[in-house]
Amino acid sequence: MSLLLIQTGHAEPLTIARAGDFDRLFLAAMGVEPSIVQIIRVCDDEPLPDRPHHKGILITGSPKMVSDRHPWSERTAGWLRTAQNFSMPVLGVCYGHQLLGHALGGEVGNNARGPEYGPTAVTVRLEAQSDPLFSVLSPYK
Repeated sequence: MSLLLIQTGHAEPLTIARAGDFDRLFLAAMGVEPSIVQIIRVCDDEPLPDRPHHKGILITGSPKMVSDRHPWSERTAGWLRTAQNFSMPVLGVCYGHQLLGHALGGEVGNNARGPEYGPTAVTVRLEAQSDPLFSVLSPYK
């Protein structure tokens, strides 16, 4: 397997019926062949490997809140603290990046403006041109 996808939640039932759950949505958006991905649904208490042998780790979004400190989320945060020793890239999306921040000692809390859901446009900065992940993206205009 070349990618470890850590699923931290499930999409809404209507989304699942129309397009699939978060794992399927992420794989489709990335254009990745499912056969090269190991999916672990930590939100369903599936265990993480002692030492992953992947080229990278992706942590999905979730309708849950990191600040609620669900037991599966706290276990995953502990695992992520050790994952920094695995020498592989890790990308967290939405809940995933908040969980990474929490795992590495950052403070995660509620947005004072209320919850945000769904995709949003981002600007790829000039500094990202040499980044292995962001260098393949077109600048947002």
